[in-house]
Amino acid sequence: MVKVVAILIALAGTAGAEIVDLPEQPVAPDVTDASVSRFGYRVGFGDLPIGGQDTFLFSLGLGIEHPLFGHVRALAEYEYVFTETHGDPARMPPPEHGSGHRIHLGLRHVLADKQLDVLRLWIDGELGAGLGMFSDNITGTHALPDAFAGLRLGYDFHGRRSSPASVFVAEFLVRVIAIDRGAGVMGGVGMYWGN
Repeated sequence: MVKVVAILIALAGTAGAEIVDLPEQPVAPDVTDASVSRFGYRVGFGDLPIGGQDTFLFSLGLGIEHPLFGHVRALAEYEYVFTETHGDPARMPPPEHGSGHRIHLGLRHVLADKQLDVLRLWIDGELGAGLGMFSDNITGTHALPDAFAGLRLGYDFHGRRSSPASVFVAEFLVRVIAIDRGAGVMGGVGMYWGN
């Protein structure tokens, strides 16, 4: 009974307290692409001529981006990659299944953008290089250096500056990747957060 009375007294004491509305943090529509560091992930897929054979790749990746100057950003990515290769159907070889790790370092630059209040639409170009370590059930483990060029299409949503992740980014990626035995294409969908 004493606890109930104490709670009622405490509630009665706060009933007359003045409620103060904190001012909203201003929305920052003027934030440019190169002013925000970002961290996020991407799901990718594509085809590369690994070992002279067309190989399907599916990847799950993490990425970090950091502003350098103007509209130029540095990027670093890690991907866990699943691979599958089907040989000549006339010979009926077993499919090669494998996996691997790949890292990329590169630069991004804004090619075009349009600010719409808290939403910014953009197209970025990118260049970079990387190294993959792949292993499969037929050929074993091998290193695969690469170079890439690509386009990213997406949007930034800028929220309140008081949030630890005040920028949300959604993007589509198309990338041409050159390796020692040719080139392939990768695509993906990613999401990033920044402050």
